[in-house]
Amino acid sequence: MSKRLKTMTYFPAEVLERIFALLTSQRDRNSVCLVCKYWWKVEAGCRLRVSVKNCYALGPNRVLARFPRMRALSLKGKPHFAGLNMVNWGGFALPWIEFFAKNCPWLQELRLKRMVVSDHSLQIISLSFSEFESLSLIRCGGFSPVGLAAIASNCRFLKELVLLENEVEEDIGHILGVGVGDGIGQWLSCFPESCSSLVSLNFACTKGVVNLEALEKLVARCPNLRSLRLNRRVPPNVLQRLLQQAPQLEDLGIGSFSNYTDRRTYLRLQNAVSKCRSIRSLSGFSSFIPLYQAAIYPMCSNLISLNLSKAVELPAHSLMEIISRCKKLQNLWVLDNIGDKGLGLVADTCRNLQELRVFRLGPHNEGNPALTEEGLIAISMGCPQLHSLVYCCDQMTNASLITVARNCPNLTNFKLCINDPKTPDHTTSQPFDEGFGAIVQSCKGLRRLSLSGLLSDQVFLYIGMYAEQLEMLSIGSSGGGDKELSYVLNGCRNLMKLEIKGSPFVDAGLLEEIVKHEKIRCLWISSSKVTLGGCRALSMQGSESIGSITNAVEDGDSLQPPWPSGATPRSQYAPATRSSRRHRRRLHGLDGGELQLSEGTAKTSDGGVRGTGKSDKEGYYTAALWLHGLHPKTFACNILFRLLEGPDVRRIAKSQRRMKNKKRGNYFVRKFRFGHGKLGKNKKTKKGKHVLPREVRVKAEMERAKAEKETARVCRKERRLAMAKKAVERYGRDPDYRFLHDRISDLFAEHLKSDLQLLNSGNVNKISLAAKWCPSIDSSFDRSTLLCESIARKIFPKSDPEYEGVEDAHYAYRVRDRLRKQVLVPLRRALELPEVYMGANRWSELPYNRVASVAMKTYKERFIKHDEARFFEYLSSVRAGKAKIAAGALLPHEIISSLEDEDGGQVAELQWQRMVEDVSKKGKLKNCIAVCDVSGSMFGIPMEVSVALGILVSELSEDPWKGKVITFSKTPELHMITGEDLRSKANFVREMNWGMNTDFQKVFDLILQVAVNGKLSQDAMIKRIIVFSDMEFDQASANSWETDYEAIKRKFRESGYEAAVPEIVFWNLRDSRATPVPGTEKGVALVSGFSKNLLTLFLENGGVMNPEAVMEAAISGEEYDKLIVMD
Repeated sequence: MSKRLKTMTYFPAEVLERIFALLTSQRDRNSVCLVCKYWWKVEAGCRLRVSVKNCYALGPNRVLARFPRMRALSLKGKPHFAGLNMVNWGGFALPWIEFFAKNCPWLQELRLKRMVVSDHSLQIISLSFSEFESLSLIRCGGFSPVGLAAIASNCRFLKELVLLENEVEEDIGHILGVGVGDGIGQWLSCFPESCSSLVSLNFACTKGVVNLEALEKLVARCPNLRSLRLNRRVPPNVLQRLLQQAPQLEDLGIGSFSNYTDRRTYLRLQNAVSKCRSIRSLSGFSSFIPLYQAAIYPMCSNLISLNLSKAVELPAHSLMEIISRCKKLQNLWVLDNIGDKGLGLVADTCRNLQELRVFRLGPHNEGNPALTEEGLIAISMGCPQLHSLVYCCDQMTNASLITVARNCPNLTNFKLCINDPKTPDHTTSQPFDEGFGAIVQSCKGLRRLSLSGLLSDQVFLYIGMYAEQLEMLSIGSSGGGDKELSYVLNGCRNLMKLEIKGSPFVDAGLLEEIVKHEKIRCLWISSSKVTLGGCRALSMQGSESIGSITNAVEDGDSLQPPWPSGATPRSQYAPATRSSRRHRRRLHGLDGGELQLSEGTAKTSDGGVRGTGKSDKEGYYTAALWLHGLHPKTFACNILFRLLEGPDVRRIAKSQRRMKNKKRGNYFVRKFRFGHGKLGKNKKTKKGKHVLPREVRVKAEMERAKAEKETARVCRKERRLAMAKKAVERYGRDPDYRFLHDRISDLFAEHLKSDLQLLNSGNVNKISLAAKWCPSIDSSFDRSTLLCESIARKIFPKSDPEYEGVEDAHYAYRVRDRLRKQVLVPLRRALELPEVYMGANRWSELPYNRVASVAMKTYKERFIKHDEARFFEYLSSVRAGKAKIAAGALLPHEIISSLEDEDGGQVAELQWQRMVEDVSKKGKLKNCIAVCDVSGSMFGIPMEVSVALGILVSELSEDPWKGKVITFSKTPELHMITGEDLRSKANFVREMNWGMNTDFQKVFDLILQVAVNGKLSQDAMIKRIIVFSDMEFDQASANSWETDYEAIKRKFRESGYEAAVPEIVFWNLRDSRATPVPGTEKGVALVSGFSKNLLTLFLENGGVMNPEAVMEAAISGEEYDKLIVMD
């Protein structure tokens, strides 16, 4: 036995258990178990409370094996983004509950957060754990009062029942055997008469009627009740009686403050409140009238915690009256309607405030923000003991953040939520780098940080330099660079959770940086370029670890379950595997999109229903690869690289190369590899280890870098050789691939030779775009397919006399060089491609009228940077009609998303006008109107698409329906879209009222009412209603569509519009399988996609209203006439 082990085993296990029992912090218990193996065993045997932060990280069998004497379990399921409708899978509690019911019947406490808890699960809990005392359900769902009744009936020793922000299914009358109205709330009467052990009862989140008599009896027989939180169905007169029966309460949640208005109730309530001298925490006020406000004043002087985050009906002046009497407050949660003036009052009154959370109530009038930086400055100056701050506001400045950093150096949790996530400093228009830099530099103990507003790479540099204790970082929108991940992960060595929305990261950065971090256990990156392949690679490298990584991709799909298709919820928890103490990460959930092909059918085109092909390259490649696998000759004769390496190879290779190049100059890689010693000094660290002088370390680093560079060069050469061998091997063994390769090279060779002849003859305008799309020599595409060599051999055949007797390798080198110099370079120069001018730094010569639509959207910031005067002059010419701007390859929502770019949305406005003009030339949307779904389920790209297509339909329609749109709600409304520009129109549509469903009978009634009131003719009546939605609403109608359609026809016939009954188009904007009506119904069409070109199917020359006819119309263009089937 070693000397160290003897030292650690000096105390008997019984003594260590008593010492460990004094440690109440989970962090301290975790540290103790790492001292030595003996302490690890002792601590495992005596730990009674266990917390599992991720139910997918490990299984209940491993938890119980590690802590066999556990009595209390805290378990988390879904990530907290589940509350934003970003996660709709998993989190089932049943597998865990069934396991512990069978193997751990002595469990006494259970705390579940963001999980699906069924009534069956609650029944198992009530029957299996004989000594069960505490149940807490936080943001859970799936259960009803039936399960609560089981808990109340069978848990004889229950002390705590906490229901916080849950979704409870209230209607249980048919199950309890009573009427619907009587069954709701009867679970409170299920507590036995002998139940007197309750210490905490919280049912504020329930919405049903409460059995008030049972509640009063329950409170009366529980003398130890300390916490009571009621829902809004408990009126003030009952609250008064409850307070009389429980004057010992310390925590009170008031539900309703508005049911009764008589003076006598007020006086009784005031008297009861004055006798409750122990209340230190107050919350609730879901409904409110000022009459009872003064009744709670007696308890305000003793309050330490005040939570008014649900008091949406509480006016600001009443709120300030309450706060002005709470001089001992340490924790305050309020809504932003308190205003800057109210926060100033908080700062003057609550000098001991330690935690402040200000939540957003709702949208405010533009130019009249509810909260600004003034309230934050007041709080920082008046509350120096503040250590936790959550602040939602409309605008902010760097100077204000610097003031907060100076006045509140003890902050450990800081979250700033600006309503527009990319808003800059409203006084200087600069990013918030300096403000957040001051926060992390001054607040040395900062552990949780959430950023919002416009950011750049600099702020991540500050975070890496100063936020050494940071454990959780959440970023509303990243700065646009690819260094920030490296800065943060190399600087914040204690970071355990990283959440970034709107991230530019790619696979290479993720793979290089995350795998080097020892402590990180949860990574959330949304709207990023990280692929499914990258996540899988990360899981392979961290396969011995526990944690979570989730990537929400830009296509708006919701996250899918991490278990295999067909797995039951009972098998969701992870199997037992070995894990190292050094690394603990495992995949929590992945979403890289999924491929869905109709059974027996498929279609691929370069001009299909989603646009021109350039608008949806990934969809094109998916269909192309599928067609090549089944009909290779048909595919080759009708139109490579991805056949060899897979669909994501170019993106992965490019991102890896970029991250490797930038890693060499990374300051933090050097800093944390060398240490922190000063130049010329050889000081000792705390452990007695010597640090070499800086000159020695720099020299060693230079030698290491040189060796690394040489190794990379060799690896790069070997990798290129392997790629070439792979291409040659595939070309030799696969006749289908060889046929496709030869056909593509023939196509390029023929067009390039023809273009050279046109160039030499001076017919430049007839040159094709073959030179633009031909792979460049030694590009990644060329190295993987050797396509350039094949093209060069066909343009410059070896039969030419000049190559007689030349070795094949030298011949290949010469023709490839000639292809570049004599073919591609002159043709690309003649095409005036913007990349040619940009690469040569000839910005002043760049012809903006030749810039393609996607290139204009991508490069406009560079144009402003290098050639601002000419670029804005060109935009002015476009605006005046003297020049044109391209918009053909852009989708409407892509233009909308560019309105907040650096150019102020000028390019987006002009491209939108061009797009409307181009679509109008194909025909008018005669008498069409849009129903735009802008509800919460439309979060992400579907929301932008709904807004964009809704505005487009309104602009393409003819009078009297031009510029109008209908809201998506149970009571639909007809609106005229207001605004002088595209930005204001988009904001108008986004802010319209919405609901989770709509009544299409009322939509038709609304249209009929407008027509009758306006005395419109049948020709002017609405012809089609286009519903832009994700189809995730309850149902189109309470009746069948056929029944509704007959009723609609009858109403129109009675009003004299028998021949003008509108048809309806359900336009699906998400990967949803929901269909509100069958596709065979009369007067209905089902469409999906983002493209404006789909609208051409419903122009005045169209008339198709059948799904099959819609598909045939989409592939009936002239470009499809030459397609032939070969195999």
